[in-house]
Amino acid sequence: MLQATRNALYTVELCGADVPVYVGAEKPLVRTYTNATWFHGRDGMGEHNYPVPGRSPGEWHAVDAIIATMAQALVEPEKKESDFEFLIAKVTRTKDGKTAPMRSAVIADIKWAAENKAKVVNLSLGFQDDEADNAELCKTIADLKDISFFAAAGNSGPQIREFPAACESPNMTSVAVSAPWSGYGQVVMPGNGNIGLTRLK
Repeated sequence: MLQATRNALYTVELCGADVPVYVGAEKPLVRTYTNATWFHGRDGMGEHNYPVPGRSPGEWHAVDAIIATMAQALVEPEKKESDFEFLIAKVTRTKDGKTAPMRSAVIADIKWAAENKAKVVNLSLGFQDDEADNAELCKTIADLKDISFFAAAGNSGPQIREFPAACESPNMTSVAVSAPWSGYGQVVMPGNGNIGLTRLK
């Protein structure tokens, strides 16, 4: 277990706080790693030999937990952070022998997510077929009214509709980046790796 995670778990436990702890990055994202063991000690807590925490970190990576929190906040902004249900089901690209996404497999995965009480489903894939070809996919999403769906708008420009992002359902939010090759999105994230979300007017 990373030392920082252990320290966070111990601190939360000591405070009696009911908050989740997730493992994050193992090293700095944009600079060379340095430490301050000369000041904080090798354990980061002054070498006081605190006991091993009884709690364990959450199963998710910290980034996934942050994404789930942001997604839920967009859908239910009146909720407090403590009320969020940290569950996100990732329906990823499922390939057949021709390396093409299988629509039937995606629909099956969405139903599996619903059966496992997912509140947010993130779909990072796209089909450029006609709307009629995606009718079952869009109906599956529309029928699951209690789940918030977020789908990638695609990489073929704003004139190309990619499904499921193009499914017209109140519980579907299409996500794009601010780049000319991105599809149209109800939510736009700055491109080139920048972090942040901006609602379209």
